[in-house]
Amino acid sequence: MMNTEHKIITIAEAKKMAVDRIRRNTIYDVKDDSIPLLQDNYLETDYCWMFFRNKAIVIAPERALNGGAYCISKKGHVRYIADLSDDPVQLQEYLQTMSNYFKEQGL
Repeated sequence: MMNTEHKIITIAEAKKMAVDRIRRNTIYDVKDDSIPLLQDNYLETDYCWMFFRNKAIVIAPERALNGGAYCISKKGHVRYIADLSDDPVQLQEYLQTMSNYFKEQGL
């Protein structure tokens, strides 16, 4: 789902977009609907938010990508990205890279 009007979205809208994308990507892996799809923590920059899939959701290897995080631009563009939350330095660098990408692309 993409925000074609290019208005700035809210954090609630971004979180819903991340949940929707996780739901689509994990439809075969989530056996218990009571498990939250997102971790509670997220990151924010001037141009995007980064949300993380709940680590309790295990993706089957044949469907797994090197991901687990979703970067949502403040204009509603979604990118599935690597979850670097185990490395705070790399994570901050990646967050800034994604923010710069969205800024430069006008997304």
